[in-house]
Amino acid sequence: MGDRRPLLCGVLVLAAVLPGCGGDADPPAAAAGSSTPTIATAPTIMTIPPAPAAAELTVVAVGDSITAADSPDVPAGVFGPGSWVPSAEGPGVDVTGGWAVPGATTADMRAGVQPLEADALVVMAGTNDVRRGLPWTESAAALDGIVATVGVPRVLVCSIAPLTEDPAAVAQYNGRLAGLAAAEGWEFVDCGASVRDPSGEWLPGTTYDGVHPTVDGAARIGAVVHQALVG
Repeated sequence: MGDRRPLLCGVLVLAAVLPGCGGDADPPAAAAGSSTPTIATAPTIMTIPPAPAAAELTVVAVGDSITAADSPDVPAGVFGPGSWVPSAEGPGVDVTGGWAVPGATTADMRAGVQPLEADALVVMAGTNDVRRGLPWTESAAALDGIVATVGVPRVLVCSIAPLTEDPAAVAQYNGRLAGLAAAEGWEFVDCGASVRDPSGEWLPGTTYDGVHPTVDGAARIGAVVHQALVG
């Protein structure tokens, strides 16, 4: 057989120069202190859209001196601090106008009002009917006429304020008013309760003449109306 030593030597030389062969098969160790680089990712930021603002309720008011008070321009929606209206306004409520004249009866209101545009109508009427001794049937018919003429879909009918001269007549009127509201599908709001004691008299500090509220009394009445509108 021939000599195989040259072939074996060639194989050894080839193994020495090829990667992974021979004693240098392992790759060189990483340099001290080096590390595998990492790629930073930006944090995910979740944004929550703001809640939509509640729609503002537009309101018109019909009444007498307790509504008009010292207001410079009721039809334009400009009410004075002696009226209950400023306290009825606020978050979600805008009283845009209406009809109110001192001394007006429900019949006067019926004759004076015109069709109005709003989301709600607040009627505070009857004090002068009671003071003049007008029959309830006339007041009820006038109230129906006011609501029909104004033509607003939501109707709030408010109790009348106390009368020092005749608390019993006021209580009777308010009871009938609540019954009429229930029969007609209106909302009855006993805002007079905010200025009335258990005997039907004005609470101390809420009237200046036994008929009309003070500024504080008017504010109490308006606060009840506001709550009824937004509640």
